[in-house]
Amino acid sequence: PAYLGDNNIDIVFVSDFSGSMNDKWGSSRSKKIDDLKTAIDQISTKILCKKIRQDFVDGEWKDVCDEPGEDTTGDKLLNRVGFVPFNVRTREIVAGNRANATSQLSYKNGYKAYLSPYSYNDIDWNYWRTYSASEVYNCAYRQSYCQSPRSENQNYAKRIRDVLEADRYAVADVYNYVDLPTSVSTMFTDKSGLKPNFYGVSGTRLFNAHGSSYSSQFYNIPLSNKLSDLDSIKSMWADGGTAAFQGILRGSQVLHDGDPNSTDEEEQQAYNKKIKMLLILSDGQESPNNGILKGLVDNGMCDKARAEIPGLYIGVIGIDFRASQQSGFQDCVVNPSEDIIDVSNLDELIEKIEELIRKGSKTSGITKLY
Repeated sequence: PAYLGDNNIDIVFVSDFSGSMNDKWGSSRSKKIDDLKTAIDQISTKILCKKIRQDFVDGEWKDVCDEPGEDTTGDKLLNRVGFVPFNVRTREIVAGNRANATSQLSYKNGYKAYLSPYSYNDIDWNYWRTYSASEVYNCAYRQSYCQSPRSENQNYAKRIRDVLEADRYAVADVYNYVDLPTSVSTMFTDKSGLKPNFYGVSGTRLFNAHGSSYSSQFYNIPLSNKLSDLDSIKSMWADGGTAAFQGILRGSQVLHDGDPNSTDEEEQQAYNKKIKMLLILSDGQESPNNGILKGLVDNGMCDKARAEIPGLYIGVIGIDFRASQQSGFQDCVVNPSEDIIDVSNLDELIEKIEELIRKGSKTSGITKLY
């Protein structure tokens, strides 16, 4: 990575794994998802150390990068790559190797309080996921159609019905129910275990567009300096809708988790000086296009990410899609004409990722004022 100079990098690839990524593109007519995986693999292979050996340094055994070439390759062990795939939500693997479709949004209390004593936050969406929309509607309409405790469940069903009526795609995230300012102010708090923020992907009848019911479809990979940790990306697959905002929120958390918050001044300084990149790769506009991405950006999501992560560079690549025309992305980056690049084949994809990394390395560790 000559363009990194003597800088080190933490990069998180926020990657679109929606169903349309299975479409073919470019002159080779390969699938977009396959080319995305190839590009991430090639870039990661350049950034990370391919072979590690142990050396006796200053009286202790230490991992060093065992690669011929430039003197700076020893520093490659300080580079890290993370991976956050998304469709309509991101996913977390929980006990028993089960996958949850998880949201990093905060939801309103007290919205349309006259409908039900229960708000969005009171609902156990994981429990209700196994019911069909018509069963929920019937229960909301007449108590005798509800499971016991009937009165309580009818009040839950009334709230769920209102969410579903505003959400014909059945993805659980509806603009009017999202507390945008709180979603931004708490964006570095992982909400994936909170009751309103997840449902299991298996046996789900209430929701749609969350992709496969198999837990292995995709999952996050935290920042790592080991190339082998990224091997599992090869077997992940695309399916479902598109909500880049979920990927951006979770990707920001994964990048932020790389901060050692160390009392060792040298260690902390080395981290602060590092290049941090959030690279968003998407092949289409939000689906459903519910206004949440734009709402979060307008409420300062990307500015807050830059303020909290020293020297953060955000870049967007539109895969056979004019991301440069999408207002949510335009307002997220610092310079839309340079930080958003639309590509139409694999070679271009790899070239442009490298171009954005080069650009990001110029801003290394310098927190700009926005």
